Amino acid sequence: MSNFFSPDPLQETDPGHGAISQTMVMDSALSKEEFLALLDSSIIKSRKSSSAGAVHNIAGRIREDRFMLTRLAGFKNGFARDLHGTVVDTGSGCQIIYRFELNAIVRMMFTCWCVVVMIPFLAGLASIFGEEKRLELIAGPLALLAGGLFVINLGISKGRVEEEALENFLAKVAGMGVGYN
Repeated sequence: MSNFFSPDPLQETDPGHGAISQTMVMDSALSKEEFLALLDSSIIKSRKSSSAGAVHNIAGRIREDRFMLTRLAGFKNGFARDLHGTVVDTGSGCQIIYRFELNAIVRMMFTCWCVVVMIPFLAGLASIFGEEKRLELIAGPLALLAGGLFVINLGISKGRVEEEALENFLAKVAGMGVGYN
C-alpha cells in the first residue's frame, strides 16, 4: 500500500480502482480531540436521525481515534466505497490518514461468488483432458466472471461522486474547523 501526501487534499488524485484505495493524508490545524469532537457533532448518527432539513447526507461512526464516513442516499450504490480514517496527533494539530474501502460484506459476497463461478470452470478445464470436452463449462463461467468484474468496476466508478462528497466533507471539517449541524 502506498502513501499519498497532498498539502491540498482536494487536488486531483487517483484513489485507485480496487476494493480498497491507496492511503491518503490530510493535515488539520485542529487538535485530535477538537477534530474528532467536531466530526462527531457534524455527522448523522443513524438514518432515523437524519431529517429532510439536514445540510448534508453524511453519516458515520467514531471509535476512539478511528472513524468511518458514508453517504446516505435514497438508492445506495452497494459498490460505493466508504471513507475509513484514523486521526493522529502531530503536536501542531492533527493528521488524518484515510482511504476508501468497499463494504466488507460486499467484498466477502463477491469472493464467494467468484469461488462458486470457478467450480464449473475448473470442471470444464478438467474435461479437456477427458473423453467429453465441455467447453460450455469454460465459456459460461468466464463470461459470468467478466460480467461481474464489469459490474463492480462500473459501480465503483459511479461511486466516485460519493467519494468526492465524503472527501470534501472531511476537508471542510478538518480545514475550516467548521462542521455541519
